[in-house]
Amino acid sequence: MKKIPKQGYTAEFKEQAVKHAQAVGIVVAAKELGLVEQTLRCRRRLNSDPPCRPNIDPGLVAGGVAAGCG
Repeated sequence: MKKIPKQGYTAEFKEQAVKHAQAVGIVVAAKELGLVEQTLRCRRRLNSDPPCRPNIDPGLVAGGVAAGCG
């Protein structure tokens, strides 16, 4: 079985994909662009301002339930 090389994307494509996902939603954008939803979620988090996870104590969560950003 042949290994499929990992797809590389330009910075411009990544930026436009995130903007498109913000406009139409992650699920729709992922299907239209042929991407995995998680790829867009991660890219959106990396580009967010402020970052998705502010500098807080990881043990402090609302309601006593541990919750991640993913």
